[in-house]
Amino acid sequence: MNNKLKIGMLLLIVALVVVPGATAVSSYVTPLNTLYGPGLSCGTCHSDPAGGGPRNAYGTAFSTAMRGGLTVTQALTSIGAPPGVITPTPTATPIPTPTPIPVLTTIKVSPSTASLTVNGTQTFTAKAYDQMGNIFSVIFAWMNSNPTVGTFDTTTGKFTALSAGTTTITATNGTITGSAIVTVGALPAGHNRTHEREDHSDSREHRGTTGRHEKD
Repeated sequence: MNNKLKIGMLLLIVALVVVPGATAVSSYVTPLNTLYGPGLSCGTCHSDPAGGGPRNAYGTAFSTAMRGGLTVTQALTSIGAPPGVITPTPTATPIPTPTPIPVLTTIKVSPSTASLTVNGTQTFTAKAYDQMGNIFSVIFAWMNSNPTVGTFDTTTGKFTALSAGTTTITATNGTITGSAIVTVGALPAGHNRTHEREDHSDSREHRGTTGRHEKD
């Protein structure tokens, strides 16, 4: 066998052994470095740090995973990082908290209580709030629970006391209600007698005037 033939056969052997090996190394090591960091090589899966030879435990696990029909990347992912390799924990992308839709939750009537005497007045107002405590624009339906105690103007919010007793003023929208308590006390005992004396005095004065007119 001449030298040219020997050289040709040697090159063929190199092509059959080295090139596929290099391709195998690239197809395994590239995904390994992509998943678990640079610097990993064939020695990651073999007992020999330089690569080749019997597989170590990690290489055996990888080989078993590959026989299950997984791709290289799937197999490497399923068995996890090689021993001693710490993979960085991916930074979680914060999920933005959605802004809640405002809904009516509270109605407050002001003042919340009022103490009046007969003929006294008190003006009430109402404000609505959402679940975040912000002012919420609504239309109120007003109600006076005891009209005999006083009258209530739903347009102005003015309550006028008529007689002694208690009543509740409510402002409502849907199922949400706010309220105020009104207590009306009777007029002082001398108040009516004072008016009666004034009335009698007016009557006597009127009769006297009438008499004088008749004499004239």
